[in-house]
Amino acid sequence: MKYQRPAIPNEVKREVRQRCGFGCVVCGCPIYEYEHMKEYAIVKRHISEEITLLCPMHHSLKTRKLLSPLVIEENNKDPYNRRNSYTKPEFLNYFGNSAIILIGGSTFEIIDDGHGIFNIPLKVLGQPIIKVSLNNNEFFLDILLCDENDNVLLKVENNNVIYNIDVWDIEYTANRLIIRQASGKIFIDIVFEVPNKIYFKRGEFFYKGNNFKLKENQLLINNKIFRNPILFSGNYFHNCTGGIDIQ
Repeated sequence: MKYQRPAIPNEVKREVRQRCGFGCVVCGCPIYEYEHMKEYAIVKRHISEEITLLCPMHHSLKTRKLLSPLVIEENNKDPYNRRNSYTKPEFLNYFGNSAIILIGGSTFEIIDDGHGIFNIPLKVLGQPIIKVSLNNNEFFLDILLCDENDNVLLKVENNNVIYNIDVWDIEYTANRLIIRQASGKIFIDIVFEVPNKIYFKRGEFFYKGNNFKLKENQLLINNKIFRNPILFSGNYFHNCTGGIDIQ
């Protein structure tokens, strides 16, 4: 019977992500694989201190014996992202003349007819929180999400994803990004569906005292001015430049 290696426990993975700054220890890339510094075939165990994060490129170099294990061990002691407050930018390969943004059970869709178009589904005090621009098959996404103290935890600028590593946990698996501020406390859960869709699934974020609680079927907004929360759900916007605008 063929031996099947047990999966790395989730709590061990989280410890590795936290220690490594949620990215490759060599270059900081947020797309990574879990790498045993001590060969699993020899030690046959999953211990967080013996596991590190490598991006696909550095993992390949290590596998091909073009990257010394000593280099990996040294970078594991002082991971790239731990020398900075934010991760290295990761480019999203969006493209085309249409865009679909799903947020809180509402849909924002724009189609470029050749003259260029943009949409800002969420704006607060004049600041675009989410924005998509299309022009000649070029697709640009911008996102700015903050915590209750207005610390920027996630920023996407012209398709470049950057996130703050001073959080409890970040998982970037396939095309899904989940940032947690604590166990069971999701800051944001986003799926980047290239070439043209962004799906905000759930989370809770802030901007200048305004609170946004996001579920798959609704967005609840607590504004400093209004006494009661604003419920936003089930709307469809087509080729509009705006959406929710909080003053």
